[in-house]
Amino acid sequence: MASPIKLSPYKMGPLRFGTRPYKETWDTSVKTTKLTPDELEQYKAGKSIDEILRERENMPVKKLPITIEQYVELKLQNKKEKEIAAELGLTEQQLWSWKHSRKEKIALEIAQNEQKDVPDTYSTRGVEKRENELKSAEKPVSEIEELKKEIENLKKEVIDAHKQITEWQEKYYELDDQFNYTLQAKDQALKMNANLENQLHEQSKEIIRLNEEINLLNKEIYPLRQLTYLKLSREVNLA
Repeated sequence: MASPIKLSPYKMGPLRFGTRPYKETWDTSVKTTKLTPDELEQYKAGKSIDEILRERENMPVKKLPITIEQYVELKLQNKKEKEIAAELGLTEQQLWSWKHSRKEKIALEIAQNEQKDVPDTYSTRGVEKRENELKSAEKPVSEIEELKKEIENLKKEVIDAHKQITEWQEKYYELDDQFNYTLQAKDQALKMNANLENQLHEQSKEIIRLNEEINLLNKEIYPLRQLTYLKLSREVNLA
């Protein structure tokens, strides 16, 4: 006989899931990487992203013959990155790497250049220009009077249009009442027609019943007629 299996007291009893606090160790952040056109071609050729990024990190940093001022000046001329790189004698990857490490400085330089192009609205020239615009915008008195007349005419036209709309509304309400009356008359006519059809149906039934009774009476009278005919014929023969 086999000996019974002995279980450890630790393995007996309800299930235990441990008492250690849960700590999230997974990095749930999303990291994005922008590839240059050359790196994108390498990726399409079969090279993995890890190899491309490793080569980018190990790539020696060369001092390129370009300044932030030069790049911003070309950028403000609405030139594309490919055109800028060709004009400076660089590849698109070199220009992208150089620009990526100087993003904040480039943005600051662009903002400063845009501020320089903003006109000084509080300068004497700006005030004079504004005064001239206001003077040229002033209209003569005769033109103002014409505008007032046009406004009065427009007010009259609005009043006339309002009256016409009121008349149209009254006509609409009148036609609507007539339409509702016509619908009621139609409903009543349909009901009367239905009643007449029912009466006609009942009369047809009654006519059929009377025809059946007449046929029965004719059947009953026929032997009597024959009998009467025989009696008359005998009496005639005896006479």
